Formats: sequence, C-alpha cells, structure tokens
Amino acid sequence: MKDKSVLFEIKKFQGLITKELITNESNSISTTQYLIIKYLIKNRDKDVYQKDIEKSLNLTRATTSGVLGTMEKNGLIKRVASKIDTRTKVIEIEDSAIKCYNLGKKKVKSIEETALKDISQEEIDLFLLTLEKMKENIRRKYDKTI
Repeated sequence: MKDKSVLFEIKKFQGLITKELITNESNSISTTQYLIIKYLIKNRDKDVYQKDIEKSLNLTRATTSGVLGTMEKNGLIKRVASKIDTRTKVIEIEDSAIKCYNLGKKKVKSIEETALKDISQEEIDLFLLTLEKMKENIRRKYDKTI
C-alpha cells in the first residue's frame, strides 16, 4: 500500500463508479448532470443561476456551461430570462430530469451498497473523516492563494 498514490486511487475509484452508472443505460446521465439535477431539486423554491451551480459543485464556468448546454439540448433543463435581470438566465428543471435523477438515485444506492459490502460503520466513519480532512487541507491551501 505504501507505493500507492491516494489521489490516483480515488480517481480510479471514481472511474469505476462512473462506469457502473452509465453501463447499459440508454437514458443515463453523467455524474455531473446528476449532481446538477440534485442541486436544482433541492433549490426548487428559488431562482438558480449558472454561477450558483458553479460555486456549489466547484465547477469551472466552461464546464458548467457545456454540461448545461447538453442538458438543455436533451430536454432536462431550460434556461429562461430572469425577472430581475433579463441579461441572466434562470435554470429550470424539467420533469424528464427528475425521472432520470430518480433512476440514477436507485443506481447510486445499489453501487454504494456493493462498494460498502463487508466494511464496518467504524471504517466508513473513519474514511469519511479522513476524506473531509483532505478536502479541508486543499481548500485551506487555495483559500490562501486567492
């Protein structure tokens, strides 16, 4: 284990999850689309702008714009002019996105159950604590440089 890079192991694990999510699904959505839909559902009671998604999901403007464009083309969202400032667009979720999200949610739960098989709650808690510390270390480093 000593020779393994933690970050590369996390990246490989992420690749396995992504592969499982999109396998044999004709109406599958990407992980990023899933997270955007989840964010839109949670914030359905207020106007959501692209910058809100960028900040919440820690995505670049270009990535967010591209993903939202694909989602709009596929009928998952629509962008409408804001009532406050017509130069900006409010992102609205479509019913088809909610259906895709619910299918994805079931699949995520199944993948998580498989991944966590034979792992104790104590090990899961320790892993989550360690991961949170790693994220905080990186945030702290980049907050100083901004």
